[in-house]
Amino acid sequence: DWIGTEQGLSLFDGKTFRNYTRQNGLSSNAIRVLYLDKTGNNLWIGTHGGGLNHLDIQNRTIKTYTEKDGLSNNYISSIAVDSDNNMWIGTLRGLNRFDRNRFEVFTRQNGLSGETIRDILPGDEGVLWIAFNDSGLNLFNYHSNTITHFNRRHGLISDTIYKIIHDHQGSLWLSSDKGIFSLSVSELYQ
Repeated sequence: DWIGTEQGLSLFDGKTFRNYTRQNGLSSNAIRVLYLDKTGNNLWIGTHGGGLNHLDIQNRTIKTYTEKDGLSNNYISSIAVDSDNNMWIGTLRGLNRFDRNRFEVFTRQNGLSGETIRDILPGDEGVLWIAFNDSGLNLFNYHSNTITHFNRRHGLISDTIYKIIHDHQGSLWLSSDKGIFSLSVSELYQ
């Protein structure tokens, strides 16, 4: 199992830890989020200030992507992959679609309700749920390039959303600065 900490990245095999730090090629020891792809060979590492790291597990090589490569911000808060295999990276300054070569950046100028992203949840085909630090929840249809904003006026108990998950009954569960709550997706449109 992979574990991200403030002191780097660790692989625990059930008995011992193998540690990776800046000395091994990480851009930062402050790890915020991990995403292991379906092959199990590519670990994507979101850091606090060091951008995005890609660890090729088989070859044990690390490649770093930062603002210099087109990433909107080097403070990564979330990583998700949608059904079209787009990688989405949430940062303190916007959303990034990453095709494994280049970044496409989405910000308030593109219609997002905020910049500081806390979480990304791929939904039905072509949509993302995006949680913001102080700007509620967005439903982004990246096929039609439309964004719908939801906030306290739509039934959220807070506009600061930390994490989003969905259940099999069609509800979203959200953690916030005011507690945990659930909403039926259909309730959001009323």
